[in-house]
Amino acid sequence: MNRTKTLIVGGVLAFLILSKGRDSSVAGLGGLAGPWSDKLITTNVDAIRDAGLPMPTGVELGEGHYGAVYKTTDPNVVFKVTSDTTEALFIRQSLKLDSPTGIVQYHAIIDLSGQRRNRNTFGVWREAAVSVGLVVKTWGELTYDDRNALGFQNYLQHFKRAAALARETIEKKPNILDFAKRREAVEWAWQAVEMEMAAPTNNIWSALKRDQPLARFVGWQRVAACLRACEMIAEAMEHNNPMSTHVGSALAFYLENNLLLADLHAQNVGQVIREDYGTKPIWVITDPGHAVSLVPR
Repeated sequence: MNRTKTLIVGGVLAFLILSKGRDSSVAGLGGLAGPWSDKLITTNVDAIRDAGLPMPTGVELGEGHYGAVYKTTDPNVVFKVTSDTTEALFIRQSLKLDSPTGIVQYHAIIDLSGQRRNRNTFGVWREAAVSVGLVVKTWGELTYDDRNALGFQNYLQHFKRAAALARETIEKKPNILDFAKRREAVEWAWQAVEMEMAAPTNNIWSALKRDQPLARFVGWQRVAACLRACEMIAEAMEHNNPMSTHVGSALAFYLENNLLLADLHAQNVGQVIREDYGTKPIWVITDPGHAVSLVPR
């Protein structure tokens, strides 16, 4: 059974609805011992209210390594507490751009007072999803939708593999982008990378670098090849699979704007309902994960 308690913080009433299984000590004032995200909302309730956007109700929808998502007073908007600095940077940059269809719509982001494991924390208002996570059936007789879901998952895995390899290489040597983004490097990658290398049909997923075709390249060639592979996979997602169309288009959009989503996986996508698309949900990116700036330093 759910229980509701009233918190009085700085003269403001904040309602925290504690779901079954949650630590009830969260509702106390001072020295809170409950989930870290609840504490941050309680501590920052005035700043959250002053943003003039829907207030989080305290009903947590899900929690990951870096953040937690809550319902708000508007059923179409959720509030996320995150300690992922790359996500915060991505959202701030994304708010300056035209938002593509294939990602949840962001409304605002604020800095929060308090840290999570020595990381700064942020509050984000974004569009609510009707479901999160791609469920894939891999056994028995597969329907048309099952096959599309499996193909969507495979594209996500291939994209993540190429993007993660690029990210790892860039982090080790940031100035490598100065070379990888040059016109001659881009032209080289167009000639060097084929779709079978970007998304090998006989190698759906491998944690071993030696089994990854893109890992044969080194230095700026590896980065240029990985970025070209990401472009090719995003294009295939957009045009070859009706389930991944909008996600592929969004990934291509951000690549064109020098943003690489390097940790996108099946649990970072979900479905939303928008007036422009009727009552049928569409698949979008619900969590950008680790974003990498591709602007040469």
